[in-house]
Amino acid sequence: MSFVNSLLPSFGASASYIVGVVAVLLIAKLLVMPVKFFYKIITNSLFGGALLLFINYIGANWNFNIEITPLVAIITAVLGIPGVVIMFLYNLL
Repeated sequence: MSFVNSLLPSFGASASYIVGVVAVLLIAKLLVMPVKFFYKIITNSLFGGALLLFINYIGANWNFNIEITPLVAIITAVLGIPGVVIMFLYNLL
């Protein structure tokens, strides 16, 4: 009987350790996901904004520009370069 009693405390400590490690991993994953999302938004914003400026610079020769409004900025930030292409095609209509 003492053998079984000696196993229970170590199993409890191991179970606590495992639960603690799983909890830390879940919290780390929850913290990393928003960082990846914001990194993607920032990257899309930079590339999309650069493309918008390029289109407006080149389009000035043909009297074409895409007005940079909050809506265009949000679409560009979320979609990136495809968002700029959508805005370009929308302005052609």
